[in-house]
Amino acid sequence: MVLCGIECVQRISQYLDVSPGKLYMSENNELNTILKTNTYVTGTKKTIADVSMYYSIHGLVNKMSPQEKAEHVHLSRWCDNMQQDEKLRQSMDSINFNMMHLYL
Repeated sequence: MVLCGIECVQRISQYLDVSPGKLYMSENNELNTILKTNTYVTGTKKTIADVSMYYSIHGLVNKMSPQEKAEHVHLSRWCDNMQQDEKLRQSMDSINFNMMHLYL
């Protein structure tokens, strides 16, 4: 994993809005757009930005409906990729990305 500087923190903060006690994805869906062309948040290598983002949005993505996960396909791919690292996931629930029923 590659560490990064303040630009990573700034990049993370622009994708998330935090209101009192509630974390939600920005309406402009920019994170999904960035992940369309990047394997990870800052490019081709996992950085602290990815780890921070994963821990920040895990609960949110876990609560998404299958349709919402399909609408955020690049974010879903990234989350699924991140959760494959057992050291990173630790005791967190594995997010279900099985979307076969959407196509039946």
